[in-house]
Amino acid sequence: MNNRAVEIRLEPNPIGLAQQLTFIYAEAFKPHPYNKTPAESQAFATGLNSMVTRQDFELYVAWDGNLPVGFAYGYHLIPDYGWHRVLGPPLEKAGHGDWLNDAYCLAEMALVPSHWGRGIGGQLHDKLFEGKNYRHFLLSTMQDDTTNGYKLYLNRGWVNLLEHYWVSHVDRAYRVMGRSPVETV
Repeated sequence: MNNRAVEIRLEPNPIGLAQQLTFIYAEAFKPHPYNKTPAESQAFATGLNSMVTRQDFELYVAWDGNLPVGFAYGYHLIPDYGWHRVLGPPLEKAGHGDWLNDAYCLAEMALVPSHWGRGIGGQLHDKLFEGKNYRHFLLSTMQDDTTNGYKLYLNRGWVNLLEHYWVSHVDRAYRVMGRSPVETV
């Protein structure tokens, strides 16, 4: 394994990296417990085109030399997006409806397995939220307490807001997590 430092960069042209990002997504989420299908990876690729037009969209990519090995992107949640329509009612019922107001969403974070355990996911996470001035931060992740991502989120101060919710087209449970801004990540 190569342990040289990776460079985390804000990428101004996400669509130009779509093929590489889709590869990273597929590799990151193919293993157990994710078990994502090629169709889900294709849906990610298709969805990326609409994500880049969202308010305050930012994409950070981890580069190992000339090779992208991970990414994190997010955007400002506005009422027109599915979060409000799909997750608003269950969050409201759980007493967390206010979390959708003035919120920034970590939409996706992925890292190729060969680079897991090197702190790169934490660097991507921290860079994405650096300097953000929102009341709330939100993310959705698979309902599994053993994943590296879930452990990273807990270590960064995220809390569970909604657990065991199901997305209609996917056969696995998810959770919504939230975090209030802190001075330093």
